[in-house]
Amino acid sequence: MLQSGNSSQPKAVFFLSSPLGSGGLLATMQDIINASHFEEVIVFTAVCSAMHSVIEYGPANVTDDDSRAFDLYRSQIQEWLWLCNKVIRTLFI
Repeated sequence: MLQSGNSSQPKAVFFLSSPLGSGGLLATMQDIINASHFEEVIVFTAVCSAMHSVIEYGPANVTDDDSRAFDLYRSQIQEWLWLCNKVIRTLFI
């Protein structure tokens, strides 16, 4: 059964301990977001932004503060929210 938020639930908060690009997490998040009416999406991950960048782009030229992957994920989530004036945050905890 697909999880989703109804129209009275404008905010989604995802807590992840794995990289977003692994194990189908992004696809699952996309399904949930597309089936919902969220105006704000916040993603907390235990994996730092540099490690996400290594996973997405390979280890070459990735610095400790590399946030390209987080920028990519924010763009993807914004597309799933139909590019309306929505709030997307991707945070490392």
